[in-house]
Amino acid sequence: MISSPVVLIPIVGLSAVSIYDVGNRSSARREYAWNVVDTLSPSGYNACIPGRSRNEMRPVTTEHRTVRSSMCGLLDPDVYSRFAGWLGDHPHTVITQHLLRHGLCRVWLYGEASAPVGAIVQGDGLPGEPSGFGRDPAVLWRLLQQVEGWFCLLVESECAEAVGARFEQELGVHVSYLDDVCHVLDAPPPSLSDPAVRLLTPADLSLLEAAPVELRESCWPSVEALLHEGVVACAVVDGRVAATALSSAHSQRYADVGVYTAEAHRGRGYATTAASLVARRLQERGLTPVWGAGSHNIASLRVAGKLGFREVGRRTYVIADEYREMLDRRR
Repeated sequence: MISSPVVLIPIVGLSAVSIYDVGNRSSARREYAWNVVDTLSPSGYNACIPGRSRNEMRPVTTEHRTVRSSMCGLLDPDVYSRFAGWLGDHPHTVITQHLLRHGLCRVWLYGEASAPVGAIVQGDGLPGEPSGFGRDPAVLWRLLQQVEGWFCLLVESECAEAVGARFEQELGVHVSYLDDVCHVLDAPPPSLSDPAVRLLTPADLSLLEAAPVELRESCWPSVEALLHEGVVACAVVDGRVAATALSSAHSQRYADVGVYTAEAHRGRGYATTAASLVARRLQERGLTPVWGAGSHNIASLRVAGKLGFREVGRRTYVIADEYREMLDRRR
């Protein structure tokens, strides 16, 4: 993560429209816009390009330009709510909304907080998988250069290939694509039960904390916060957590549901039963359960189908190929 102070550097003379259209301008106009963005690297270098050390990164200009109304750079957390308002509360934004509300991310913005041209949101817990918002690949790429520790970018599917082409051009690496399939559950889930599976309460803190990290991973700041504010169900076998389903993130309208089963206990239906309990409890709270899974994750998609989730949209990961296996394991 970049340790420099949070900064906002206004851009001048470039309206939101002229920034968005930067790829269609003359080469001189494009260079002017890119130089403005280059001034934003806190270290004075293009921050993090996979496969390149800092010694290989070229220094960037430090010339600052006079501004008018737009901004580009790290967004002040004090105005995260304005960006969240623009983002909207949708199934595919539930995790980002959760991170913004709890201050568990950093946001790089191009434009105004309430109407940006593009943005990159990097969660503190998963710095390698930031989310991009906006469809201009030039804008997303220039913002991404300020972000450290990433190996892929989740973007709208409509612009994924253009973003990938930009990655290949700038980094000299091959990229691949992976759809993140978003589902919602509108109807009550089926009533499933198993003597090993139950909902957890805050009194189960020590039980959950003793489980391997992959069984309790979420976007909450702590396991305690997860148990107090989220919903967790698990299968307990021989006194240990064997599988979990949990609400990993909440927005005002939605809750993201994640499941994981320890390898030795797979194929017994624990995750499906636990997820049905979590989904039902979330609906009782007035939240719509959301299920996201990589398009290659047939097992997860099968569980979603058993519970009645329906697909509502897709976003796409643009991945530097050398990191593809890492993302496949996670999604």
